[in-house]
Amino acid sequence: MGQGMVNRQTDVAIERAVQYLTSKQSTDGGFCAYNMEFLEESNPYDTLFAVLSFQTVGRDLPQREAVVRYLQSALNQTQMFNYLYFPFWALCQLGEWELVEPVKRCLTDLNIPLPDRPNPEDAGDNLRWLLRRVQAKTLAGNLPEHTRIQDYLLNLQQNGGFGWSPNLIETYLSLRILHVLNYDLQTLEDTRRFLIQLQEPETGFTNTRHGLFTTLDVIHAGVFACKLLNVEILYPAAVRHFVRLCQMGKGGFARMPTGLPDIEKTYRALQVLTTC
Repeated sequence: MGQGMVNRQTDVAIERAVQYLTSKQSTDGGFCAYNMEFLEESNPYDTLFAVLSFQTVGRDLPQREAVVRYLQSALNQTQMFNYLYFPFWALCQLGEWELVEPVKRCLTDLNIPLPDRPNPEDAGDNLRWLLRRVQAKTLAGNLPEHTRIQDYLLNLQQNGGFGWSPNLIETYLSLRILHVLNYDLQTLEDTRRFLIQLQEPETGFTNTRHGLFTTLDVIHAGVFACKLLNVEILYPAAVRHFVRLCQMGKGGFARMPTGLPDIEKTYRALQVLTTC
């Protein structure tokens, strides 16, 4: 397939995704994946990924001032990190954040527990929350837990992969956290080999060495783990094809073909399509 056709397919997929995202914006500026007529329930989680999506494709954020007001309001309503993170990080990405004293205090005092046992069944959620805590607390200043977190992650490494049972999603998230901690990723030669072993011609990537099943999250993890370690993506056409199969009728992307679309998966799909 010629490069021109590839670009046209990507452009069409992006346009449809932008239409989907725009349709999920509420009158208060926030976003919700389940927005529909007579039901508008904005939430900071979906709003963050909508903000990131528009930035990924280089489009202006619709009703930007309203989005900022919505996020600032949501931020002021909580000091619990699991709820504070999404409006806080969205405002950071928009360049609209200010480390006001209550937020700074929350981040400075933030506890960063380490999961007792990574579990592939949680699809990387434990490490994803660890990444969020590290990112946010780093913005507030020093990270006293730096060495403890770095050692914990390096101890997850087995034959190049990371995780209790080495897998691509937890490997990618571990690399992301180590990158935030300024660890020299280019020393991880075994991990480079692991990433090459998980590439396959039908879908692009599998989650484990002997896996036969993949999802949009696995593809995303594979593409951006390879980017972090400067590993060649061997089957970019298969990657793009699988991602396009995950785009549903109204333009949003789902975890897998025929799944239910949401804004976070749409963001990850757009990241892949604009990168690979």
